[in-house]
Amino acid sequence: MGCRAMFTDRAAVFAALRARLERHGGASTDRDRGAVPVVEVVDDELPDGGLARGAVHEVAPARGEADTGAAFAFSALLAGRAGDTTIWIEPTPSLWPAGAVAFGLDPAALVLVAARGTDSLWAAEEALRCPAVGTCVLVGIVPDLTASRRLQLAAEAGGGLGIMVVPEPHLATASAARTRWRISSIPGTGTWDHDLADPCWRLELVAGRGCRPGQWELRWDAMARRLLPHGALENPIRIAAGG
Repeated sequence: MGCRAMFTDRAAVFAALRARLERHGGASTDRDRGAVPVVEVVDDELPDGGLARGAVHEVAPARGEADTGAAFAFSALLAGRAGDTTIWIEPTPSLWPAGAVAFGLDPAALVLVAARGTDSLWAAEEALRCPAVGTCVLVGIVPDLTASRRLQLAAEAGGGLGIMVVPEPHLATASAARTRWRISSIPGTGTWDHDLADPCWRLELVAGRGCRPGQWELRWDAMARRLLPHGALENPIRIAAGG
């Protein structure tokens, strides 16, 4: 199990990030493999064949506590697939690294940062500009259009994946995010609160640049470490689409 680091001011955040990068070196060749995959039937609907690197994406839990857990799990899954160091920023870090392992996130490549308000936006922008950061996950602040544009420009400069976990009502406002997702926890063979081995989600693409809205119900197979259709064994099924 890798170390966790929590920091509350800008100087400490910068020092921790620099130390992490000195230990792990530059960006890996994962970046050369293109977009970060979700699951084939979803990736086929996205212009980059997955979630584009060098871009910010918004993930919103639908409404309930279980939905928040699903949004965190989905973010951890994406960060694990993106590779390199993950910077996870929250006012009070609540991500359980041991639980995130189930979704492929390496705790040895995880830095938890405690920051709020403008400090969290600053930390996210600095992280996204760094080429050795694979993913920056920002939780607990709703960026306005100007802030989201700054984060998008930072992601373009660094080449990594930006994930903003935002409240569901924010999806109705203007944003520079490349894609915007609503995540719901749905009944399945496991229960999110007590059984992390088999969570089931409704994944909704609310908006995206160059793609149509859509909705899928998926199950995470912890043994195979892949997404499967909810209640099926073959390819996930697109159950709704707009446009």
